[in-house]
Amino acid sequence: MKHFLRLKEVSRITGIPRSSLYELMRDDSTFPKLVSLNKRTKAIVDVELTAWMEARIAERDSEGGR
Repeated sequence: MKHFLRLKEVSRITGIPRSSLYELMRDDSTFPKLVSLNKRTKAIVDVELTAWMEARIAERDSEGGR
């Protein structure tokens, strides 16, 4: 089951400050896109965030830098 994560939760999970999250959304085409929940509320789908995090780990491991 998929869940929506507000940016505060995404920041807590990733350790990335909110301002940097906005930069990632703008500059990194692989970072999950925001989903509009209503006029003023946006969120990220949890499984998309998990996939992005796993891809970062796989990228690190494929470079041999652990």
